[in-house]
Amino acid sequence: MSGLNENHKRNLLATFQEIDRLLTVAVSQLEVSKSPSPLNSIDADADETLISIAQNWLEDIRATMRSILEENGVELPAPEISAVWNFRVTLIQAVNFADNLRPKQMRQYGVLAHDAAATLGSISDRLRTQMDSMLQLLAASQDTGCKNENSPTTN
Repeated sequence: MSGLNENHKRNLLATFQEIDRLLTVAVSQLEVSKSPSPLNSIDADADETLISIAQNWLEDIRATMRSILEENGVELPAPEISAVWNFRVTLIQAVNFADNLRPKQMRQYGVLAHDAAATLGSISDRLRTQMDSMLQLLAASQDTGCKNENSPTTN
């Protein structure tokens, strides 16, 4: 291709980033059997051969996209988000979801019996305790110098 202006190049890059994100998720879902979740709606029916083929195929797609970007003078941006920071933000979101199980929030769905309210509070507390322990571990790892220099400054 020739004659691409900066807007075209940004759109090409954004499109490839979205394709990569979608395909990364799809291929990772093939691997669900390696880390099964009782809450997963994806059946772990892919064998190791298919998983390996899909992973190699994804690398080929990425190489093709990288080549197309280079051919068209589109610079690949450096990573901007720390994986640890991203994990921390996602974990905080999960904490917020667990907090939605508290009796106060659940009463918005109807009357709660006292024992049901106590059970929901306990469930929320159990999940929150486990998630808080990971948040503390992440904070400690940042305090000991494991902080990624690419993490946003507003942690």
